[in-house]
Amino acid sequence: MNLSRYRGKRIALVMDVQGREVVLHGTIDLRLDAKHGHVLKVTVADDDRALPGHPVFYITEQRWRDRISSGETRGCDYCLDLSTATTVGACP
Repeated sequence: MNLSRYRGKRIALVMDVQGREVVLHGTIDLRLDAKHGHVLKVTVADDDRALPGHPVFYITEQRWRDRISSGETRGCDYCLDLSTATTVGACP
């Protein structure tokens, strides 16, 4: 998978939080990690009121097996639906 095409693009992260859909918007950066391979680093936008602060999400090529879809309906370039992902978890 060629992840370089995602660099600098806007992405919507869709999550289920206590039965409620939460959508966070962020910008993608691409990193290469010796342990995890290619990593999409998603920095949540400053103006996203759904999650205060400046949280960062890391999606590793090694563990992510779900589809990265179009984010057009969510106002972004891409969308990741984390509410149905089977490989979501905290990194140690």
